[in-house]
Amino acid sequence: MSQNDDGISQYTSVLREMIRHEDVVTNNRLTWMLVSQGVLFAATAAFWKIHLAPLIVIAILGIGTAVSVFYSLLLSRLARKHLRDLYNKKIGDDENIKKKIPPVAGDAPNAWRAPWLNPGMFIPWWAVFAWVMFLVIRIALDL
Repeated sequence: MSQNDDGISQYTSVLREMIRHEDVVTNNRLTWMLVSQGVLFAATAAFWKIHLAPLIVIAILGIGTAVSVFYSLLLSRLARKHLRDLYNKKIGDDENIKKKIPPVAGDAPNAWRAPWLNPGMFIPWWAVFAWVMFLVIRIALDL
């Protein structure tokens, strides 16, 4: 490898580490959200037949948590995209460098993606939907 290739290799290594860090942070945020939602769902079960007011507070907290985590996961996803764009900008169209230095992520650059199926995009909105349904069902039972 030439000195220029070595510099690009070091640059891409840093990008890979930054993407790896974002992946760890994403995993932690999603885990925190699932744990907090589980605790709130358990609290909902405890208050289900007692009073409506605590259920409303718990549901608002559950919705707020899910939306907040969604926002942070969206920012993390945008950060990973930015890092991939930096890699693409640095490598450019030079096929020789592409053969010597692997991409910063394991997926194919033109791979089909369905962002709405990504757990970070999908799970928080299903949690919001579940909280809204809990409230609707509980209020309907009181009528």
